[in-house]
Amino acid sequence: MQRALASAGLGPTSIGYINLHGTATRSNDITEGRAVRELFGDRVPCSATKGATGHLLGAAGITEAIVAMHSLRERWLPGTVNTRTSDRECACRVLLEGMSSEHRYALSNSFGFGGNNCSVIFGRAS
Repeated sequence: MQRALASAGLGPTSIGYINLHGTATRSNDITEGRAVRELFGDRVPCSATKGATGHLLGAAGITEAIVAMHSLRERWLPGTVNTRTSDRECACRVLLEGMSSEHRYALSNSFGFGGNNCSVIFGRAS
């Protein structure tokens, strides 16, 4: 996430939405949530979309990137589907319900097998 910000020439306060990798496995989600909170605090709305799409294995990263881009185009932050409460240990601001937003930048996390991890930032043209 830090490298994605540096590559984009942005600071953490520029990000208005984070699409979490969100595997729904306790250790992975807590680790990701803590990393998000450490870098962004608790101000950035986050959600995971695998509850709606399933994991999709090799297609998960592109699907989550499309969700992040769609959030910018539609000015909408998706809620975390099939989740009624968020785990406090995840530490980041998990959206349970969708909401409108005028965010300009969205970050999408994708973490793969064997440590192939990627964070990508998308921006909306003014």
